[in-house]
Amino acid sequence: MTLGASSIPQHDRTAPAGLSAGAAESPVFTLAEMRRVGTAVTMMVIGGTAIILVLLMAMGHYNSLSHTLPKAILDGVVIAMLIGRQSRWRCLWLLGVVNGLVLVLITGVAYLVPVMVVAGAVGALTGRLLSPIHRACAIAAAAAVFELLAGFGAPIKIYFGTGGRDEPFVWALWFAEWPLRIFGAIAGAWLAKRLTRWAEESSADETSAAANIPPAQPVHRRRTTRVARGRSAAAVRLTASILACILPMLTQSPVILAALAVISVVYAVCVGLRWRVLYAMLGLLWGWLILSGLSYLAHRDADRIIAMLWTFVARFTPLALASMALVMTTRPVDVIRVLRALRLPRVALLPLAHVVRAIPHSRQQISAGIHRLREDGIWTGPWSIFVRPVPIFRTLLQTQLRQWTRQLAEPGSDR
Repeated sequence: MTLGASSIPQHDRTAPAGLSAGAAESPVFTLAEMRRVGTAVTMMVIGGTAIILVLLMAMGHYNSLSHTLPKAILDGVVIAMLIGRQSRWRCLWLLGVVNGLVLVLITGVAYLVPVMVVAGAVGALTGRLLSPIHRACAIAAAAAVFELLAGFGAPIKIYFGTGGRDEPFVWALWFAEWPLRIFGAIAGAWLAKRLTRWAEESSADETSAAANIPPAQPVHRRRTTRVARGRSAAAVRLTASILACILPMLTQSPVILAALAVISVVYAVCVGLRWRVLYAMLGLLWGWLILSGLSYLAHRDADRIIAMLWTFVARFTPLALASMALVMTTRPVDVIRVLRALRLPRVALLPLAHVVRAIPHSRQQISAGIHRLREDGIWTGPWSIFVRPVPIFRTLLQTQLRQWTRQLAEPGSDR
């Protein structure tokens, strides 16, 4: 699940009181550093989502290998601009923490948090150790290490999805991502300076033209999923998502796995997912088809495929449904309030609140750009991206990309 049109509810996204721009600085991170980390995560999330959606439309199905290289280049660019010549390496660790928390908000998968925290910490340590030798090489190495370790959520899914069986082709698909992640992150670190120079060369005419984009026209849709308000509802859904990540992985009993799957279906219906449960089941079946096809190529064993169907679907049904419930029926601002009540440090909450505020603002700008393109006859639907990619990119993302790049290129800024 990615950050699409329905990933974050449209209504209240205001940051909780106490996390505003006037919040006190952390003794570990300055206010400017926390805001720049928030900008970096926003750029990763929105840019990465755009890459995934475009490739999804082009290929007709989701394939993680297809977006690995462009996503790695984007992450390398962001990390290089975040660290630059002056920022401290600990900012990369904070980037991993905040990125993991944002992934919980937009995917509901809780086990990605420790994966991203470790990726940020090891990447920061790598850069810190190599920085006395050559800072540019240290940034490239730190970006490569971060990007490589950020993909280590996949082995969790592969191991439990295959029941721990030996599946060489399935694992080979993941190992094939390694050189793409490493090369892409290094290439992104090299491109960062050029992107910064491109952003600085923007003219006043472009800025004024962007300001004249007409506001987005409201689209009235009948809401099919009710969104729960309040910290208690968010706490229940966050707890359910965490338990759904853990409990099915602790047992091999078919009876217990079946019971957990049934309970998760009942829970999903009760919180308002209804027919969207079928979408989740279709997604799980698609994942099983990919894994079973690779397994059959390696073993030529039909019984193994049937056993994998039970293991994969039963084990991941609770996770898929609990994740959808968290993303689609909970306001992100309520999840932030839950994390604040759990005493999550302000150093992570402030960048997280920055991202939560920035995402809807970005969606409004994209909506306004689509309205302008439609009036000019350029936009007739999502497939227009492949017909007129240059003017669509310039209208939808160029202004935001320049803005994010300028913010990351100003380490001393406290805006």
